Amino acid sequence: MKEYRNDVKTLQMWLSALHCAGENIPAVTPTGIYNDMTAEAVSAFQSAHGIEPTGVVDFDTWNAIKSAYEDVCAARSAPVGARIFPSSSYVLTVGEKSDVALCVQMMLSALCVAYDEFDDVIGSGVYDEKTADCVREFQKINGLAPTGEVDKATWDRLAWNYNTFANHPGYVS
Repeated sequence: MKEYRNDVKTLQMWLSALHCAGENIPAVTPTGIYNDMTAEAVSAFQSAHGIEPTGVVDFDTWNAIKSAYEDVCAARSAPVGARIFPSSSYVLTVGEKSDVALCVQMMLSALCVAYDEFDDVIGSGVYDEKTADCVREFQKINGLAPTGEVDKATWDRLAWNYNTFANHPGYVS
């Protein structure tokens, strides 16, 4: 009887994922036992990646399969989010020049298509009166106090609207 090994099962899961991602290698069932099916998939992977097709997993083959698997995972994963709003106590006010102001303007500009109540905002990075007026309208529409300042509650509602409307596949600006 052949011995079960976790490292073999890991290799088989990587090969299986590569097969599912379109890599031209045979399908492998992760059993933890290095069988003929695994050796065939390893040989096919080696051939496709310029490694001598031995069916044996040496250091270079292991690293090549691992790297290809990580590339597939990275390509399929969600993009890393950026935390723009600095803190829960921060408030964006008229006159500030910042990346936060630019992001608010960008989101408002995208949302002016969904909301007829305010005009397009030009992204300057300066939180001016026109931007504050649009924020007031946005706040009214969304049941927030119309202060014209962007606090955490306004930011959260703005980001939620942006993610819902502007990032929707059917959205056209």
